[in-house]
Amino acid sequence: MKNILIEHNIHWLDKKYDLKYRDYDINIKNTNKITVITGLRRVWKSSIVKQIIDNIEVNKFNKFYVNFFEWRIEKYKNIDWLEEIFQTYLREFYEKYWDKEEYIYLFFDEIQEVDFWYKWILWKYETDYYKIKFIITWSNADLLSSDIWTYLVGRHNSYNIKPLNLKEFCIWNEFSLDFNNINLEKNKFLNLCEQYFINWWLPEVVLWEKIFNNLIEDILYRDIIKRYRIKQEKDIKNILYYLLENFSTNYSYNSLVKSIWSSNENTIKEYISYFKKSFLLDEIEKIDYSFEKRLKSNKKTYLVDHALWFYYSLWEKLWLILENLVYNIIKKTWKVYYSWDKYEVDFVVIDSKKNLKWIYQVCYDIKNKNTFDREVNSLLYIAKKYKIKNNLFIITYSEEKELEIDDYKISILPFWKLELDML
Repeated sequence: MKNILIEHNIHWLDKKYDLKYRDYDINIKNTNKITVITGLRRVWKSSIVKQIIDNIEVNKFNKFYVNFFEWRIEKYKNIDWLEEIFQTYLREFYEKYWDKEEYIYLFFDEIQEVDFWYKWILWKYETDYYKIKFIITWSNADLLSSDIWTYLVGRHNSYNIKPLNLKEFCIWNEFSLDFNNINLEKNKFLNLCEQYFINWWLPEVVLWEKIFNNLIEDILYRDIIKRYRIKQEKDIKNILYYLLENFSTNYSYNSLVKSIWSSNENTIKEYISYFKKSFLLDEIEKIDYSFEKRLKSNKKTYLVDHALWFYYSLWEKLWLILENLVYNIIKKTWKVYYSWDKYEVDFVVIDSKKNLKWIYQVCYDIKNKNTFDREVNSLLYIAKKYKIKNNLFIITYSEEKELEIDDYKISILPFWKLELDML
């Protein structure tokens, strides 16, 4: 066990983890709460944890990291063994080299692999002799539900890690993302934007494309079929592949039953909830002030990364990539709906006070007059309906201009400018 722990904690040997930078400000020094890091597999949650280990300035032996997916650790899957691992760390490392004035920083990666881990952490958090700060990761949002929630409520700060954003993608490609540099090297920047738009955002896929072939199967079996004991594997796979290939298309649960020729409405709702909890996709509702009408409305799905669609679809539709990208940009801050009345509008966004605040229409190219008129008319229709004269946007691939029509102000922006504004 001692040698395994040394291999997990190379910082004890004065080595750096030397990983690609991820742009997340996770504050663990100024809080005593448990830090929870969640997200889709392959978004580099472990790398962010190791980035924190590299950067936090405390005695190196006050930082203890364990990855519970590691095959030699897999057998330690109950809280008795968790305590044994902790006691080994204290006995062999911490108590020999400790800084008693500092906290112990415990980094437990993929903690869901340990049965009843939350009881052990709460026990240490509430009662232990040592001053401990916990940083834990997992790959399924369901772990913040049911009985686990009762243990962590009020005691944790949660961070959901996303695929690469444009800023990170540029940094990885050694391009400084400030407006002066963008203006000086506009062609290079636009070339990077094109790569970012077309290619994947998942960090490991950006670096090693070959791992993507197994990603969805890994998520499906590890995080869904195994976790929820799914017996109808063919049905759940068909539903997932259908949603991946038909994202942004509105549907009812009954229409999914008819399209896939399997399961029933309740089962499909259940399966989609598993996809959402595993961070594969989001489901949005049609905007309405009535909760009941929103609940009964047709839904749309959007993918956490359009690479998931490339892998299972035979088509390359650039406007769908753009729509999915825009959704992922604007969802970071506010609640997103779609509108479908006389006209279809891609996204309407409410603020924290539940006021409808922003309206987005997405169109790859609006040079054609008929296309331009269609997009503008759709935007104006919903703006007039909800009495909004500002914060109206048409997001395109590359076009940019400002319009004012009957006191309604419309901003036409390229997707990269929208994302930079949101960072």
